[in-house]
Amino acid sequence: MQLLSKAELRSLIELADGPCVSLYLPTQVAGPETRQNPILFKNLVREAEAQLQDTGLSSSEIASLLEPATTLLEGHFEFWQHQDQGLAVFLTRNGSRFYRLPLSFDALAVVNDQFHLTPLMPLFSGTGYFYVLALSQEHVRLFQATEHAIAEIPLEDVPKNIEEALQYDTQEDLQRRQATASGVGGSSGTYHGQGIDPTIDKESIHQYFLVLNKALHPYFREESAPLVLACVEYQHPIFKSASKYNHLLDQYIAGSPELSKPEELHAAAWPLVEPYFREAQAQAVNQFHELRGTGKADVQLEQIVPAAYRGQIDTLFAVADVHCWGQYDPDTDTLEQHEPNQPEDSDLLNFAAVQTLLQGGTVFVVDREEMPEDAPVAAIYRYGLPTEVTDAPASNTHRSVQS
Repeated sequence: MQLLSKAELRSLIELADGPCVSLYLPTQVAGPETRQNPILFKNLVREAEAQLQDTGLSSSEIASLLEPATTLLEGHFEFWQHQDQGLAVFLTRNGSRFYRLPLSFDALAVVNDQFHLTPLMPLFSGTGYFYVLALSQEHVRLFQATEHAIAEIPLEDVPKNIEEALQYDTQEDLQRRQATASGVGGSSGTYHGQGIDPTIDKESIHQYFLVLNKALHPYFREESAPLVLACVEYQHPIFKSASKYNHLLDQYIAGSPELSKPEELHAAAWPLVEPYFREAQAQAVNQFHELRGTGKADVQLEQIVPAAYRGQIDTLFAVADVHCWGQYDPDTDTLEQHEPNQPEDSDLLNFAAVQTLLQGGTVFVVDREEMPEDAPVAAIYRYGLPTEVTDAPASNTHRSVQS
């Protein structure tokens, strides 16, 4: 299982090589209900198999493509007992990816030339996920969380504690150094904060946090999600001085987190990050209204999709659980919308959201009543589109087709 970060999302998109299978399963976390997880997943695999048959693939090709998923149905009891709110599975000729997520969604199987990522967009939206780092000298735990759920991230190549980070042979060595630092000639490190015990070897802790910061870098690469630290009071200013992550919040969860359950950390962290999220969304909505009518804000899907592909969108709003099916050809800059969807269609909202994220834009996936206008999509452009494109498209051809 891998962390689904923005960097991982980019890697997932690069993995795609049609046909691509996307499976979304709402999962039970605990209790007898977990027995339903593999049963529901088996139904999704069968649905994907039927869709693959419609593409003309042979039985052997279908079996090979679905093998990583079907393997999970054969005696993997522990796997199904340790789930989060949702399971997302992606299969293609180039490989497979599985993600346990703090996000619930409807059961869905989609076969397309690209992965269907729309159900993941709430995770990457402006009010999507955040991190909680529960930190002490003895333990390190990292969590990814949304407003309603939290999931621990398995850490690899990350020191488990200060002893491992600084490679002390024994705990006695660490205690001896701390005792030395409390006397004359001790640590000279200066960290501003309340309640820092002068007997604590602050320099060793700072070195520990420097090592930890470097080890956590792969998990935070390309990330802009807020990070909440859970630690005792004196450690917060030390970690802040060592951290290179630009989105570490000034507010933190005070107290030793070693005995804190994930749901307790979540309950303490959400009030800290909620204002961060709400303010960003409110500012984006206000900006949209200010720019409406200037050529820098729009709700026309036929303009937004090509603009997203060209990297022209700064901020995108999309309604959750809405699909706009069709096809966009970047080579000819032509777009068609279909109702109902046709076999080779893609979700154009999914396409616009993914392209916006990959090219450094911000995406807000919201309920319809939170949209800046009554439309399934809205965008703020990085710069105004040419008048002939905004008002009367010349190069872009758009057709709506109903069957």
